Amino acid sequence: MNETGTTSLQNTLYANRQILLENNLLYSETGLTNPETCHYKFSTWFGFRDINAGIMPKSDLSQELAELNAEIERSECSNIIISSECFVLPGNFEALESFLSQYQVRIIVYLRRHDDWWVSLYSQALKMVSNPPWPAGLTGYLDFNQQNCPRIGDYRALLDKWAEVFGGENLIVRPFEQEQNQPNLITDFLTAIGFSNLPAKIRHPEKLANLSLSYNATELLEIASKIKVTEKQCDKIKQFACAMKSSPSNQHWLSPEQRMRLIDKYQADYRYIAETYMNRAEGQLFHSATIEPDPDWRPPTQMGTVQAVNQILEILELAS
Repeated sequence: MNETGTTSLQNTLYANRQILLENNLLYSETGLTNPETCHYKFSTWFGFRDINAGIMPKSDLSQELAELNAEIERSECSNIIISSECFVLPGNFEALESFLSQYQVRIIVYLRRHDDWWVSLYSQALKMVSNPPWPAGLTGYLDFNQQNCPRIGDYRALLDKWAEVFGGENLIVRPFEQEQNQPNLITDFLTAIGFSNLPAKIRHPEKLANLSLSYNATELLEIASKIKVTEKQCDKIKQFACAMKSSPSNQHWLSPEQRMRLIDKYQADYRYIAETYMNRAEGQLFHSATIEPDPDWRPPTQMGTVQAVNQILEILELAS
């Protein structure tokens, strides 16, 4: 699932390809999108990035399958990892299943509680979408998407579709939260796929991947996305915003009431997923603390439009 540490996980796996190879685990080069460390190209072959574009012609798919088989044969590994968060998008599941029919497939998916997932999704959207259609601010983004794209964040429907094609017994579902990913995400992932001996050998890239935006950075990007600037100028603003340090405050961007509504909306799905795909009889998917009403909650301190505009003008002046 997107916004569940996938970039960090992919970067770590890619940086440790040799160690993985020595332990009978191949992080495939076939299907990688250069210079990325994820298999966006692989998911695109089956329409998972743009379903309207269809899938790759069968002749080309046969060539890619031959390359994948050749890479596996050269590696002498019996286990292979393909990683792309684009698999959460609509795509041609049947063509993918046919392509992988000669392999024993396991699907591992991380799920994040929705009150945290939406905040992260909003930050990522601001980095990627120019002139966004939603009203300014996180609440505007959340309301717009829930009204216009109601299937976004429907974990149950996503898992059921993958289970329908590949079998529920082949789905490995892991909650993305610190309480259940100890001591870290890469350890949790490798343990989940049966390589609990590997985490001690893994080296972690020094550069952190896909750092979260600060609240004030989102203000800059909201304004920058709606003014007329060149692509180069927009990139400069994004670089500056991504480098802004987050406030040490742990204040959540959504109010307790908003968080409670989101969690309540999906509570039945959480129970279903825990029981159906994780064999948790108690039906508890996430272990994070329950959200309670807090009359003292205040939103994070805003930069304000005037200060944000002045900051953008300063960035553009320095870039000129």
